Amino acid sequence: INGVSRQVLGNHIWQAGAEKTEDKARLDITHYKLIDNDDLFKIERLSNEIVLKNLPIEKGFFDRAEAEKRYGFRLYQGGAVPGKKLRVVNVKGLDVEACGGTHADSTGQVGPIKILKQSKIQDGVVRLEFCAGLKALDAFQQESILLRDLSEVFKVEKDKLLDTGKRFFNEWKNRGKEIERLNAEISCLKKEGLDCNFVESDGVFFMEEKVDTTPDEMRKIARELSGDDKVIVLTNNEGNIVVSCGKKAIESGHKACEIVKKYGKGGGKDDFAQGVKG
Repeated sequence: INGVSRQVLGNHIWQAGAEKTEDKARLDITHYKLIDNDDLFKIERLSNEIVLKNLPIEKGFFDRAEAEKRYGFRLYQGGAVPGKKLRVVNVKGLDVEACGGTHADSTGQVGPIKILKQSKIQDGVVRLEFCAGLKALDAFQQESILLRDLSEVFKVEKDKLLDTGKRFFNEWKNRGKEIERLNAEISCLKKEGLDCNFVESDGVFFMEEKVDTTPDEMRKIARELSGDDKVIVLTNNEGNIVVSCGKKAIESGHKACEIVKKYGKGGGKDDFAQGVKG
C-alpha cells in the first residue's frame, strides 16, 4: 500500500508509522489532505493487482553504506535501524525498506487487501486502516450483506439503492420544510388567539396561558407577543415555562427571572427566562 500510494499520490509519500495485527493493520503516510475516494479506490485496486502478480519479495543483508548507495534513504522510512548491516526488504519497482521483521516471500501470500477507512491524525499525516487475507474477505462480504439487507428494506435492486436513497432523503427534507411551514402557521394562529387574553393592572398587561406546543414555539410566541408594557407567562403539557417581560413591566418590578421561579426551576434575564415546573 505504501509503494502504490506513492505511485498514485506522488513522491512526497513517506511512511510515518505502521502497526499490524492478525485482524487489521494501519499505515500512516505523509500527505497534505485526506485522500480522494477515487484515489483511495485506485490504491486498493493497484495493491490487489500487485498481490495477484505474485511478485517476489527479496530479503537480504547489506553493509549500511552499500544499502544506502543502492536504495537511498528511503530505506529508513520505517524508522532508524541500528547496526552496521541492514536487512533490506524489497519489492522491485514498488517499495524498499530496511526491516528486521517477518515478511512474506511473495506478494501473493498476502491475499486480498481491503482498505477499511482513512483519517487525518495530524497535519500532513493520513492514517490508512486496512486488512488482508481472510479478514479482507470478511470485510468484502459484510459490505455485500449490508447492500443485500438495504435492498430488502427498500425493495429495490442493489444498483437502484443510490437513486432510492437520494429520493427518500429529498422527500424527508421536503417533508421537514412542510412541517416547519405548518408549524409556523399554527404558531401564528395560536398567537392571534392569545393576543386578546391580556389583563391590564396598573398600566401593565398580564397574560398566563397553557399552550399545546414545543418550547421553541413557546419562545417564538412570547417574543412575537411581547411589548414594553407586557408580562407573558406560557406553559405547556410537558411542564416547560417561558416568561417574557417588557421594559415598562420591568421598571414596574416584574422581572422574568424572578417570575419563572414562582412556577418551577429556571433562570434567565430580567426580560426573558425559561424553565420547568418543579
